[in-house]
Amino acid sequence: MIAYKFLAEGQVAPFTGFRWQTGEWVEAASVRQCGGGVHACRAHQLPYWLGPELWDIELDGDIVEHERKVVASRGRLVRRREEWTPSLLDAFAADLL
Repeated sequence: MIAYKFLAEGQVAPFTGFRWQTGEWVEAASVRQCGGGVHACRAHQLPYWLGPELWDIELDGDIVEHERKVVASRGRLVRRREEWTPSLLDAFAADLL
């Protein structure tokens, strides 16, 4: 399954500080909302997770859908969405206010 993932600059997960490597699978010991697993989102969930870098992420294994996110037992970054720029992030965030 292809989903989306926002990261801080340098491919860093904003909540855990984990540095992702493009194309390398990351395995999780458990799949729990906010407690374990690889977290990502669907297109309609993007506004909840704004960040500087937007990536396509491939999810595999156990996948659990939640209201505002998707959590999987494994995932890997596929490609960065270069069209997602700092100015677009600022404009998008300002429009939400």
